[in-house]
Amino acid sequence: MANTTATSDTEAGTLKVGTLKKAPSKYVSDIVIEAASPRVKSIRMASYSDFTDEKDPGIQLLVASKLEAVGEGEKKGCCSDPEDIQDLVFFFLLLVIGLVLFVAVYGTDDFKALLAALLGENLFTAGMIPLLTVGYKMAIAQYNKELSDFKEDNQKKLGTSLGFTIIGAIILAVDYSGSQFGILIGSTFMLTGLVYIIERLFFVQEDTERTLQKANNELAEFKRTLSVGLATGYFYSFIKPFCTDLYNHSDCPGKGKKDEEIRIPMEFGGFKDKEERMLCGSKRVNILIPRDINTKDLKGTYKNELKVGGMTRGHHPSTPWSMKVPFLKTWDSEGNDEYEAGQFCTWICDVPNTLSALYHRKADIETRRRNANEADKKTIPEFNMPHEIMTFANTLIDLIEGEKECKALVRILSIPPVTAEGEIEWNEVRAAVALVEKDPDAVVKAE
Repeated sequence: MANTTATSDTEAGTLKVGTLKKAPSKYVSDIVIEAASPRVKSIRMASYSDFTDEKDPGIQLLVASKLEAVGEGEKKGCCSDPEDIQDLVFFFLLLVIGLVLFVAVYGTDDFKALLAALLGENLFTAGMIPLLTVGYKMAIAQYNKELSDFKEDNQKKLGTSLGFTIIGAIILAVDYSGSQFGILIGSTFMLTGLVYIIERLFFVQEDTERTLQKANNELAEFKRTLSVGLATGYFYSFIKPFCTDLYNHSDCPGKGKKDEEIRIPMEFGGFKDKEERMLCGSKRVNILIPRDINTKDLKGTYKNELKVGGMTRGHHPSTPWSMKVPFLKTWDSEGNDEYEAGQFCTWICDVPNTLSALYHRKADIETRRRNANEADKKTIPEFNMPHEIMTFANTLIDLIEGEKECKALVRILSIPPVTAEGEIEWNEVRAAVALVEKDPDAVVKAE
């Protein structure tokens, strides 16, 4: 690469290619940041919608926190489906018919007795039945220490039912004696037992809430298993050992500071073409995660585009061999009065090749669904690639947060989908990394 003086134009939002400029240090040199693409003027935080929207944002995004849906649960609720409105109309109609029929048939001028029979008994019974059934479910779940997706909704039901029961009891207290209260409570208990037994078809049918909870748990476990396993294996086989050795490197321990020179020798090539380059500028490890994968070989995305190297002998105690990683920028300098001669590299990165398993899994499921009849298709859920990739990223974030060395060095970038051609716009990736390295505050928050 030709030696050119690095300049910056913050107003225009561009940075030009640079090299190592001389400055007082161990290697009398300093890193100058490069951004090869003038298109990248800013970088923003990744959001859940970047993975789920039909149109990809088409830019590099920083994944600094877990990717989770915001407000998804708020969209669901009463009258959120046509069936809810249909049910509401039907049961409201029953309420009106019952009210008219009751008043017409009861035949009394005693308003207190009418109020007690009409509102008091009905409110008390209507509140007591769910109070007993829902309270029983919550008590059993608490005793067994089970987590339920319906806990919050059941708490609301319990509170509402308790309110109806108390209001009904207050109304009945005006005209009811103790024995009448006892008869009503006994009748309500009996009615509760009968309703529950009938609903369960004499216990031949499983409770619908438990059935749905089991289905939710099984579906969540099914969705988590593949990506969580891939992320866990990737973390412990690569990220943790590599970052631990890089963080504790004797030539530059820690994560390196802006006012401190980072100089670590890296070994490139094989036995016949071995060369040593000096890592400088940043110890950050940039993990590049595509938002969609349509290639079976993610390693091939950088095979002929980036040089691969690793730590020199004696500096990788966590592994018996030096782990090879791609570098976004490698260059040679012949040196002159302003620039130092040497071979250099910066911006460690990796595209997790283990994510290729998601491509193979997707292809396998699509083949099975294509060959299955309509009945069998219902037992083969469609493969949700965005969900799998986000689960992978979220699992990595959780694991990275627990390790000091990884937390200090790892940066996760979300990159545009990798197509069947297996190509990545490396100049755009370099530009995004350069921007974050130069000014971490340049990252825009997701809307």
